[in-house]
Amino acid sequence: MLIPRSRFEQWVEVTVGEMQAFLGLIVAMGLIVMENMAEYWSLHDLYRLPFLSSVLVKDRSFLILSSFHVADNERQASKDDPGYDPTYIIQTWVEALNRNFGRAYSPGKNIAIDEAMVAWRGPLTFRVYNRDKPDKFGIKVFELCDSNTAYCCKLDFYTVKR
Repeated sequence: MLIPRSRFEQWVEVTVGEMQAFLGLIVAMGLIVMENMAEYWSLHDLYRLPFLSSVLVKDRSFLILSSFHVADNERQASKDDPGYDPTYIIQTWVEALNRNFGRAYSPGKNIAIDEAMVAWRGPLTFRVYNRDKPDKFGIKVFELCDSNTAYCCKLDFYTVKR
């Protein structure tokens, strides 16, 4: 049962165009960082981003985000299972990225394994702390890169349990 005036009362199926616009907004939000998501639709002259706010209205964006899910939880192994993968919910996307990295570019002879830190302060079993990084808390990612161009050919998450 929904609470009175719940935004879910307005739910209609997402169209392909809306999903493309939503994913584009998510990418843009990674490029233009604001304090919170509502600021992307701010009417204040200092924060206003007319392009982003014209792509998809705020309420619809929040509604899609609250329902957005990319993995079948029924197929995920339990935390006690030896086959448990903490990156399960994004693993399909990571595999697709790795495939597409290989299709788009072939590295030369000189390759390097690089370590990156994706800033993350939320709860996560494999979040790490590194005092030497600008973002001290986050997700450690190993990247296989072309040494000449720094193109990422493959990535993998460091998920060792504490």
